[in-house]
Amino acid sequence: MKVGVISDTHGQIHPHVFDYFNEVELILHAGDVGNEGILSDLETLAPVKAVLGNTDSFPLTEKCREKEILILGDKKTYLTHKVIEFGRLLPSVMNDIDSINPDIVVFGHTHEQHVKVRGNTLFFNPGGGGQKRPGKKLAVGILEIRNGDIDHSIHYLD
Repeated sequence: MKVGVISDTHGQIHPHVFDYFNEVELILHAGDVGNEGILSDLETLAPVKAVLGNTDSFPLTEKCREKEILILGDKKTYLTHKVIEFGRLLPSVMNDIDSINPDIVVFGHTHEQHVKVRGNTLFFNPGGGGQKRPGKKLAVGILEIRNGDIDHSIHYLD
């Protein structure tokens, strides 16, 4: 299974996102979507599962939840927006992780790429995929789940 991962578009999608996501089977948006049009644009490529970010508002609040638990291939995946703040894992997220025991945690919020394995869990943040922030690189991620293995990559957009 090939999954595109994007976050923090804030109402804009970098045009190269469509190049990287042209063969994915599913797109995960880890919050701060910006508007419904972003999800519609991504849905032209593949089905989209999105969560709310701290800047998202109505009408996205009626379509998206704060967190999702998904099975991708045979991997339990926890999708949420805010996992790390000021370089530290949030206690509420750690409680969720302890109870859910996911194989993958997909998140956004920091606009910085983050790929780290803690215990048996891959923490994956592709960084921002739409609106440029000073000192941050725009990027998206790809997760490939095959035969029990998880391959991951970050693709820079600028």
